[in-house]
Formats: sequence, C-alpha cells, structure tokens
Amino acid sequence: MKRQWMSRVSTALVACMLIALLAPAAALAAAVFTQVTYSSNGTVTGTVYYDNGETLDETVTINVYGWDGAKIGVVEATYDREADGVRYYNFAGIPGDLTDNRQPIKLTEAVTGVTESVYAQHYHIHGELFLNGASKAGTTLTISGNGYREVVPYGTVTNNVYGASSVTDSVYANRLLYQFAAPAGTYTITAENGRYTASQTVAASQEGRDIGKVGNEYYWLVPAGNMTMQQPRGGGGPVGGGGGGGGISDSVSGGTITVYGDTVSANSLKQAFEGRDTVTILIPGDLLKLPAETLHEIWENNPRATIIIVSDIASYSLPLGVLKLKDQADALGTSLSSLTLEVSMKAVSSSTADAVAAAANKVGAELIGTPVEFGLRVVTSSGQSRDIRNFGNTYVERSLFLDEAVSANRSTGVVYHPATESVLFVPSVFETADGKSTAVLKRNTNSIYAVVTSDKQFNDVPDNHYAKDDITKLANKLVVFGTSDTAFETNRNVTRAEFAALLVRSLAIEPQSGRTSFSDVVAGSWYEPEVKAATEAGLIYGYPDGTFRPNAVISRQELAAMVVRAMAYAGKGVELTDAQVRAQLAGFTDANQVGGWAVEEMAVAIQSRIVYGMNATTLAPHDNATRAQAAAMISRYLGSIGFID
Repeated sequence: MKRQWMSRVSTALVACMLIALLAPAAALAAAVFTQVTYSSNGTVTGTVYYDNGETLDETVTINVYGWDGAKIGVVEATYDREADGVRYYNFAGIPGDLTDNRQPIKLTEAVTGVTESVYAQHYHIHGELFLNGASKAGTTLTISGNGYREVVPYGTVTNNVYGASSVTDSVYANRLLYQFAAPAGTYTITAENGRYTASQTVAASQEGRDIGKVGNEYYWLVPAGNMTMQQPRGGGGPVGGGGGGGGISDSVSGGTITVYGDTVSANSLKQAFEGRDTVTILIPGDLLKLPAETLHEIWENNPRATIIIVSDIASYSLPLGVLKLKDQADALGTSLSSLTLEVSMKAVSSSTADAVAAAANKVGAELIGTPVEFGLRVVTSSGQSRDIRNFGNTYVERSLFLDEAVSANRSTGVVYHPATESVLFVPSVFETADGKSTAVLKRNTNSIYAVVTSDKQFNDVPDNHYAKDDITKLANKLVVFGTSDTAFETNRNVTRAEFAALLVRSLAIEPQSGRTSFSDVVAGSWYEPEVKAATEAGLIYGYPDGTFRPNAVISRQELAAMVVRAMAYAGKGVELTDAQVRAQLAGFTDANQVGGWAVEEMAVAIQSRIVYGMNATTLAPHDNATRAQAAAMISRYLGSIGFID
C-alpha cells in the first residue's frame, strides 16, 4: 500500500507560495479559480475564468512568488473555451519543488481593487447540526485536532470563516449551519448544549477537492456531514450523535471513496466498483461501516472484488470473497440486508504498546512505531455481532505507515499474542519513500500487528559462508534462532519436528492445541502444537505405519517437498507436466534416487530456485539436511512468494 493514497500533509502555514494571476491590465476582469487540485507530486492544476465579457488574450500569466516575495517562475494559463460569455483558461504545473510536505499555497489575482484568492491546502469544513429538541441559544461547537482548536458559540460569524448560525428560521427552525477553516488534518467536531451532545470525525487531507468561495477567499471545501444532538440515555453520561441518520457522508472519485464520518453508502460502493476490481476507501478515523448486502452483491458479480481501506496510520486490503458474508448472516440467523460489516484499525493503548515493546525486547528486537489492532465483525440491526478472525489460507495485506525509514533486511512485521506476551514473525515486505517506510504485512488472521527491527550476528557464521545472508536475514526477522545468542551451528542436522515448526513459523500459522493422529507425537511435547498445525495445513505427512518420527533427521528431499507444500498453502503453488518434471531433473545424475513420492515436488523446488544441487550434477536427496541448508531454503521460498524482501 503506497502512502500516497492518503498523504501526510503538514499543517504548518510556513513557506507558502504566493501565485499572483496577472490578467492584461486593460481588461480589469475579476477572475474565479475553480477545479484546483494539488497532487502528491506537487503539481497544481486548475481553471481560471472571467465572466465580465471582456476580450482577453489567448493566455494569461501566473507569476509565482515565494514566501519571501521573490519571484521564482512563471506559469501560463491557456485559453480553453468560451461559454455564455465566460472565458475559461487552464493551467498546470508549478515551477520549483513543491513536494516538500505539500505546504499551503495561495493563488491571488493582482487586479486592482480585487481581493479574491485561493488557499489551496487550507480547508473550509461545513455541515449542519440538527438540534433534536436542544435550543439554539447556548449551543457551542468545537473543532479540535492536530494541535488546532476553535470554539464557536451559536451566533458567531467571523469573516464568513468561523460560524454557527441559522439562516431563515422558517427553513432552519431546528438546525444550525456550522463552518470552520482549518489546516490539513483529521479533526473531531463536537456540539454541546447542556445535556445534549453530538460529535463526528472529519478528514481535511484529501487531494482533488472542489474549491469554493467563502467571503472574499476560496478554500478547499470539506462537507463534514450532518450531526444530530442526542440526550443522555438512562441517566448516564452524554452520547455522541450520528451524522445525518447514521453518519453516511462520502464522495466518489473514480475508484476512490472518501468517507467523512464512519459509514460508506451502498450507492457509493456500487458507483466506485463500476468497471473495477479494486476500490480504495479513505477514512478519517479508525472505524468503517459498510453495508454487507451491497458488498455481497458486488462480490457475486465480480469474485475478484477487493476493498482497500486507508487511514492515517494503516491500510487493510480485503478481498470480498474472504468475508463469506452470506455465511455470517446465516450464522446470526438474519438476512444480509440487516447486516453491517465493521472494519477497525486502531492504534493500541500506551500500556499495550509497552507490552509489545517488552515482548520484542525478549527476542532481541526493538519496536518501531505504534502497534495497530485490526478487527472485523458483522453486526445485525438488533445489535448481535460476530467476529471474523480467520481467512483460511488466504493471506490478506495490511500496511503500517512508519515515520522513519527502516532496513528491510533487519526488520519485520510481527503479531503480538497478549496471552503469551510474545511476538511472532509475520510475512512482510517494505516500501520506502521520502525517508519513511511502509510495512506491508501478509497474514490470514486478525490481531495486533507491529514492526520490529534487530541486528543479530552469529560468531560461528563467517562472512564467506554461502548461507550467511540468509541466516542473518531470517534471524533478524525472527524466523530462525541461534542455538545460543552468539552461535547458530550451521552444520548441525535438523529434525523433522524442528523443520515442521520452522515452516509453521515462516507462514505465521497459529500452533494448534490438541492431539495429532500420529502415534509417536508425545502429548505435551514442545513440538505437538506445531506438528498439528503443519498437518492441518497439509505441510507434512506421516509414514504408512501411522508415525511421524519427529526426532528423525530430515533429508534434503523431505525438506524440498515440505517447502513446496508451504508455497502451495500460501497460494503460490506450481504445477508441472511430466515432461517439465523430467526436464528439471535431467541434469542430475542421481535424480533416480529421489523418492517417487517426492519427484514432482523436487522438480518444482529446482525450477523455483529453492533447491540447488550439492554440485552441478548431484542432488543428494537422501543426505541429511543441515541448519544452514534449511535456513537457505526457507529464505529462498519466502522471497520467491513475496513474503520477505
């Protein structure tokens, strides 16, 4: 998930660019800016038009000034069309580098006696407050967030920017109009009047918004949605009001839905998915509610349909098929029409973050950023709910946005288990841009996820060892561990139980409690949960006599076969024809020694560059596998399926 889908925009009002529009002096026309957008690469585009019927040149010049008043360049607005006496000019591009934090810019025309201007990156947030029995007098609205706070009592209007007022009592007898001007950011708007309260969260950080005139200024417009005052229930404390009968407030632009409250509408979902497999939903907070019936209909029409939910701290990519919404409705004894899907991505509390950091320290790692808890549940109209925790063997992507750059070789995503106070490896890759990394974690269950980094070195693994890089990388990612803090013992053999546990860990599969079907897997042994999990995932098979032989040393062909099964479990399986199998094995003189049960899997491992011969012509399928060989194979297979960088 690229961070550009929800750029982190600076709220500082420093170093702003003053763009003065100079029309020909003879015209003295009043210009209006419209459709101004500010892209993540720093490019400003838009239209300026004149409606006084004057004849203007084919181009008008936009002079660009820095915050210190020095001229830094020129951009031309080119004539596009004339309609009903209005001449339209388009412009695109700003000279110089505007990508640094996307600071606010101001577009101002230099015509004598005209003060109209545009504050691109300054937002005008507006909506309606339904009083629901509360009086106008005494009602106060507050906007707060990102170090910004403004309190506006009813009746306040300041330069048409801050206000809480009614227009005509015959129309607005039971509601107020409210408006705020604020820098980019995410805000909470609250309304209070005695025991009546309402609140909602609003994001003012999106690209491509409409420009609108407020007073003598133009702002990026943010429709905040409506709020309804509520009285406290049952004598308790005040409760927040929904936005306009449920808080539905969103807008659609192509395949992107911007949500201003916490709910996306059915119509917006249908519109965004027209002709698309994937839709991105930008949310201002940590919760999103979606109509289950609409999602199910979209999935029935397009089994590839996926939603990507993006907040300021994380993103979540959900193929609609993994939700099994019809099954969820049946389990709750209700219909899809009464079901709502709730998706949450919440930063954990400081105490939980401390617990995750302590768990990371136990394994020699350091926590980076704030852990995030991902959750899914369906809720009926009567309030019944059911969590969706597991997606089978479908690995869904969730991204954590970090405020620093990290090394992909030294860092990994982890899942935190509160019951055991431990962190475990999660398949993850990293993207870094502008000094900040995004960790893309891949797992088939919901939980608390975080990013950790470490710098492990083993004294007995020399720099020229063929598996040095693989061992170090997997150790830093908490996939393999040394026999001590400083030793790895590369040439030590690996048992079948040890490799089963390693495979389970590499796939981030939860160990399973309970007995296995193998007669020689001892109840309560350290490996029993891992062997059971590996068996249920189809990674390991036993022998015809019903045994698993957990303490037997694993062979190279067994190693290869189990790794290929792990690839298949992760959805990256490879099938070869008989001719392709023969072609992969043809160069090895001992290929006839590969067990019949392992021939195809060995061929897949060779083709996928997971297994190499002991030399150019020898596979040695029955040789015992070493810890170094096991680490190398695990590293290669995880890299081949995109589970590590």
